[in-house]
Amino acid sequence: MATRNPSTDNYESVIDEAIATCGGDMRGALKALLAANEHLEAELARLRAVAPRRTIIESETVSPRAYLN
Repeated sequence: MATRNPSTDNYESVIDEAIATCGGDMRGALKALLAANEHLEAELARLRAVAPRRTIIESETVSPRAYLN
């Protein structure tokens, strides 16, 4: 029996919710998700531009596992 990945299950429910929010229009849901992603990328770029340079350099050298503890 195949084991399901919990993150995949979460993606499925988020996708279903996005489609339902757009009245069942998959193209509309995709456009909304792309617009949201574009907004988040712009916000990230803005935050990187105003962040102190030292913080950015330090964050690039820290292992992602360090944030789990």
